[in-house]
Amino acid sequence: MPVSTEARRGSPALRFALAWLVSLAVAVVAVLRAGPPLVAPADAAATDAVSGERALEVLARLVGDGSPRPVGSEANAAARARIVTELERLGLEVEVQETFAVRDGDGAAGRTVCGTVRNIVARRRGAGGHGLPGEEGEPLRALLCMAHYDSVGAGPGVSDDLAGVAAWLEVARALRAGGRALARDLVFLFSDAEEHGLLGAEAFAAQHPWAADVGAVINLEGRGTSGPSRMFETGADNDWIAAAFARGATRPSTTSLSAELYRRMPNDTDYTVFRRRGLPGLNFAWIGGVSRYHTPLDDLAHIDPRSLQHHATNAYDAVLALDGAAWRGPGRGRGDAVYTDVLGLDVWLVREHTARALALGALLLVLYGVARVTRGGGAMGRPVASIAQVSKGALAALSIVIAAAALAHGAARLDELVAGVARPWRAHPLPAVLGLLGAAVTAAALMVQLTTRAIGAAGLALGGGIVACLITLLLALFAPGASVLLLAPVLVVGLGAALARWGGDGAASAGRISVVAAPISLFVLAPLGAALVDAFGLAPPSVKGPSLGLVLGVVLGLWALFAAPVIAGATAGSRLALGALGAVAVAFGAVMSTVMPAISAVAPGHLDVVYASEYGRGLAEWHIATSGDPVPDALLTSATFGVAQVKPSWPLKHVAAAPAPAGLLRFPDLVDVTLTPSADGLVIGATLRSRAGAQEFDLRTAGVAQVLVEGRPLKGARGRVLGPSAEGVRLQLVLAEGTEAAPTLTVTERMLHALPAARFLSDARGPKLVPTRHGDGAQLTREFVLTADALRPTGGAH
Repeated sequence: MPVSTEARRGSPALRFALAWLVSLAVAVVAVLRAGPPLVAPADAAATDAVSGERALEVLARLVGDGSPRPVGSEANAAARARIVTELERLGLEVEVQETFAVRDGDGAAGRTVCGTVRNIVARRRGAGGHGLPGEEGEPLRALLCMAHYDSVGAGPGVSDDLAGVAAWLEVARALRAGGRALARDLVFLFSDAEEHGLLGAEAFAAQHPWAADVGAVINLEGRGTSGPSRMFETGADNDWIAAAFARGATRPSTTSLSAELYRRMPNDTDYTVFRRRGLPGLNFAWIGGVSRYHTPLDDLAHIDPRSLQHHATNAYDAVLALDGAAWRGPGRGRGDAVYTDVLGLDVWLVREHTARALALGALLLVLYGVARVTRGGGAMGRPVASIAQVSKGALAALSIVIAAAALAHGAARLDELVAGVARPWRAHPLPAVLGLLGAAVTAAALMVQLTTRAIGAAGLALGGGIVACLITLLLALFAPGASVLLLAPVLVVGLGAALARWGGDGAASAGRISVVAAPISLFVLAPLGAALVDAFGLAPPSVKGPSLGLVLGVVLGLWALFAAPVIAGATAGSRLALGALGAVAVAFGAVMSTVMPAISAVAPGHLDVVYASEYGRGLAEWHIATSGDPVPDALLTSATFGVAQVKPSWPLKHVAAAPAPAGLLRFPDLVDVTLTPSADGLVIGATLRSRAGAQEFDLRTAGVAQVLVEGRPLKGARGRVLGPSAEGVRLQLVLAEGTEAAPTLTVTERMLHALPAARFLSDARGPKLVPTRHGDGAQLTREFVLTADALRPTGGAH
């Protein structure tokens, strides 16, 4: 019997092996290329080239003794002075904007944040002139180059975000050394109080005269201590600014998916302040080593110099690209762009309406292929598959994605069950990641094994193509930035379906389409998977969100949409072997989860030691607050722990309490009290003063119509005051009329530094647990009854 031309073009075994080898090679290369670039030496020949080594030298000078830099602290002031010195050395106009600022709506709590901030502002004058083509002859707007220099109380904040400051200083040096004549002014804003409500950025945007000159923003951030500097956020109507960055980037790391996701998340950076004002921008950050984020390990020893190099390179490229671009102001853009970098070499970018057209075109091409296959349009002149087979193929393809996600999620839960801890892979993620990927591969192989006989490779390929195209089209319609995940491979599937000869049973044509489409999908999916490990896998148990297994399962399930036809074309033995290999990987991940510790000295868990006391109760406690990690026995036996009687105000919510000595710190007081009748009611004026050296006041009122801090009104009955001075802050409390209960002001003040008396607890914490965010410290709570008798002067510890 003669062998068909279709069969002679390659055996199923060869296509199966080729698909796996090419996919594996693409995945490895894509993940490796997704990392940050090598560090340019300090003696780089080109004087205008940015150097990570030079930036690291600047960063070392800025860090000083490595003390945390919360708002109003001495370390904050010392770092500010060092930054000003570096800017003056570069010949820039420099000033410190010191002002009292207020920002409403601190997250879900709706708390108003206020305080005195000290922003560092500098300006590099451009050549000036009027608009580039497309800007309608308007004067050129300035470009805001931004990072923040404050830190949380727990750590020195080297990556978050002193590294951003150092990168900008290196960019400014390179521009000066190379004699770059920019058309636009550059305004450098190194903001204060980002970590506690974006207050410094708000102060600049609302009060500084240079803010009116700004037309676009570049912000540098860090969440963790390593990884590529990704351009992860832009504003609305981002087509022009994303295209400008795409043209100018020399080592891009970006995807419109991240921008699409970030705008739906509650997270904020300083760019949020300007994005809400309609300003376009580019926001860069790295997220590797996230277990060290907001901890003492965010220090000079743990920052990856390659990440710093990438920050400086991206910032430099973005400045040059935006300086020469025609800008569009708020409301004048032409929609969003859909984009992704390709191996860090270039950026593939289309506008969102083009993405919709491409997704629709791919779907029409697949449907045309279905019509050919089911009506005898193949090489043999007879139907290759039926409509029923294609329909079943669509259901099977969808089930592959669901099964891959479900089985990988189940494997993650199995790892946690056998290890007895949440997210046991944080310190050593590779074995667990292999197990989760193995679970998804097993799901794909088994689903294909169960369905391939009834459906056939052609039915699975065309049905899967319809599913992939529909997913892409829905994303392009409702979340355009996310459509970049599948846009390129569905175009391959669409063209393949329309142009293939579809001889014999169609397995060969389906396999060849799959061999091309599956690896192409990994150019986007493989770096995404690596980023998801950082974003979901290494976070502490307290971080809410989808499990690592679920998100990796979805990613691999999407790849399996395109790989399924070539798997279907393989022998049953090959499919079963693939499923068995995946099951071995699952078992390996589960076993290693029991063997390898969840946390380590370089990938630690989180535990804060806090002194908590309430005025008038004679009650004081030691709180140990964790993110869900097990507490060492040495710490548990160092005191008698039970349920907290003093309400915790620390960010970490897993709290146990033990008795502590009362009177270690003196409580806050109201002094210089005045009572003034007004048309709005009785106004109580008073100075709230800390006698323990607080870095924050939280205010909560009852029976009070309005609260003013330093003459500025707070929204609602709650507020937070950052960095109060030793002299205190001036309050005005307008009492509500007609209330039966006495009005009250409850003050919780926080000291963001460890107490010497708590040393026995922090020593027992061990090396695998570190403080985070606020860090070790103290909280003192006092309620003031706002009546004339109650407001008489008080003193003493209680």
